[in-house]
Amino acid sequence: MNEMLQENVLPELEPLKARVAKLVGIFSECVAKVREAGDSELQDFLARRLYDMTGEIVMSLLLLRDATAAPEMFLKSAKVYCQMACETVAGKSSYILDFDRESLPAFRVAED
Repeated sequence: MNEMLQENVLPELEPLKARVAKLVGIFSECVAKVREAGDSELQDFLARRLYDMTGEIVMSLLLLRDATAAPEMFLKSAKVYCQMACETVAGKSSYILDFDRESLPAFRVAED
């Protein structure tokens, strides 16, 4: 992601690129929190949300790349998708950063 952030974009896409850069920072904060826990069950439980965040950020960066190469085809899509990615990453990061390990048993399947 950080490599992709180094790519040049059209001047009109710079604000979107800056927003996506903030998402990368939020994602990094979430990864650090999950790793610091040192709990494999917690990591497994939260991994899906990290995976979803990764997908949204990478897709946003790919659309910024495409919109720079062919703005007539991808500019509108880049704007819409980056906005949606911000919403998704905000929700997933809130879930991860506020998750209390003590509530994890409530998510386990009951055993017979």
